[in-house]
Amino acid sequence: MKPTGKGKSRSKIDAKYNGVTLPADATQRRRMRNKLSAQVHRKRKEDALNTATEEVEGCNVVISKLKAQLNDMRA
Repeated sequence: MKPTGKGKSRSKIDAKYNGVTLPADATQRRRMRNKLSAQVHRKRKEDALNTATEEVEGCNVVISKLKAQLNDMRA
């Protein structure tokens, strides 16, 4: 039987993931992809935490203004 030519050897193809060239070995490639994915996840998590922290700070400002208004109304 003649090969159909559909499958390409991974060693001849420069596989990239997020702009990083991956190793030819399948296990090393999987580990590198996992490492890069973990870095992206940590960055997204840090950004989400910073956004939430800023939102909480904004809410605290509003709460203190409302408390001041309440104290003024009571006085």
